[in-house]
Amino acid sequence: PGEGGEPSGAADSLSGFTLRSGGPVRVERLRDETRFAVSDGLAAHGVESALSVPIGGRDGPFGTLGAFDTAPREFSPDDVNFLQAVANVLASAIERWRDEHELAAVRDQLQTQLADLTRLHALSEQLSDSLELPAVLETVLAAVTGLQGTDRGVLMLYDRESDAMTTAASVGFAPDRLGDLGGSAPAPFPGEGVTAVISGSIIVEDAADDPVLAPHLAAAGRAGYRVVCSTPLLPRGGALVWSIATYFHHT
Repeated sequence: PGEGGEPSGAADSLSGFTLRSGGPVRVERLRDETRFAVSDGLAAHGVESALSVPIGGRDGPFGTLGAFDTAPREFSPDDVNFLQAVANVLASAIERWRDEHELAAVRDQLQTQLADLTRLHALSEQLSDSLELPAVLETVLAAVTGLQGTDRGVLMLYDRESDAMTTAASVGFAPDRLGDLGGSAPAPFPGEGVTAVISGSIIVEDAADDPVLAPHLAAAGRAGYRVVCSTPLLPRGGALVWSIATYFHHT
């Protein structure tokens, strides 16, 4: 913080001048100071002299540390060295606190990734033990919704004969909520444009007209969801096989 309630980066303050100079600033008589403006806070407390040093950091200063006196005073080199040493200790403590928080964030991220890998390994084992297609599809859908942190999802297969998508598995939806998604359905969000994300990178602006997304949007509209994440399965030949959609209330 700056002196007397002013922000430490204020260009016309003692703290701001200290940050710009990059070193200690000694003021024997504040009333005679012309390098910067003396704050009303310092004047109100009767401050006559001041010593200010920067609190340095790896990526830039954290702020300043100041010492003040109500009488005119010439601060000695020992005074400067002592105050700068205290500022250096503060800087080290701040850096250590930041490093610990960054390390904790990385540790949490690694734990999440490990949990996801464990889920994928368990899914692989379950799929290798099952030969029933419905059971395989339900297992895949449950794994996808779990990884994305939602309790709603639909897996739809493409029927080439009818040229339509049919529901093969669902999580969190009652049958009457799904209906016949392969047939026609009213606009899920009347009067609004709908944008959807496919596989986290492909953005479809007119999602309501997309043959892969339209059935999922109908399910989302019936269930009151606002966000759809759709992942199609496209083999090497490029023909659509299935599509998995997960649903969220908010972006």
